[in-house]
Amino acid sequence: MVRVDGKPAILLSILKSGDASTINVVEGIRARLPRIRATLPEGVRLDLLLDQSVFVRAAVTGVVTEAAIAAGLTGLMILLFLGSWRSTSSSSPRSLSPS
Repeated sequence: MVRVDGKPAILLSILKSGDASTINVVEGIRARLPRIRATLPEGVRLDLLLDQSVFVRAAVTGVVTEAAIAAGLTGLMILLFLGSWRSTSSSSPRSLSPS
């Protein structure tokens, strides 16, 4: 038995398949909700109780942020060891042997 706000309710869990994107599935469901709500009898309410895409989006944002921090710190360390912006930003390899 499920209750929402103290009233009896029906819970319908929607699970994605292994190769589907959580974010795409949730966006698809949200896009269809207005059409589904329009077909419901009067007095029936349709609500989302849990949205896993919130956690997926936060994880993706965290990974991108950490990657940017790692890239910045790596550049800083290379700058500290090489001692010049030119060497740090150069994409071609430099030989350390005397010419």
